[in-house]
Amino acid sequence: MIVLLTLLSLARAEGPIVSGTLTAAAPPQAAAVFVSIKAEGQPGPPLAAKRLPAGPFPLKFELTEADRPMANGPIPAKVVLKATLDLDGDPMSKSPGDLEIVQTVDLGATGLSLALVPRPPAP
Repeated sequence: MIVLLTLLSLARAEGPIVSGTLTAAAPPQAAAVFVSIKAEGQPGPPLAAKRLPAGPFPLKFELTEADRPMANGPIPAKVVLKATLDLDGDPMSKSPGDLEIVQTVDLGATGLSLALVPRPPAP
């Protein structure tokens, strides 16, 4: 089992963790796009994250092992990918005009095509 996990980790180190293209119907003036992955239900920082320029769209993205700030342990087979077109460039703030997509994807998924949409209102 440990050998298999090690081989899977080595294979994934050579390719993307996830990759694809982001689209936005009418992108607002924004400061940045943030793409991250987490394990389902995981609190705290993401497993991998990247800041990208805010366009032009369609915008290609790829998360790799180089985007894992705290690469401690394996990445689960399914991850929650979140991409945000952020108006103020601060990933911690939640501006009303931000666009985002949150979707569960398979580890190693490539060719994803994701549309950024207005963030649902806070409950």
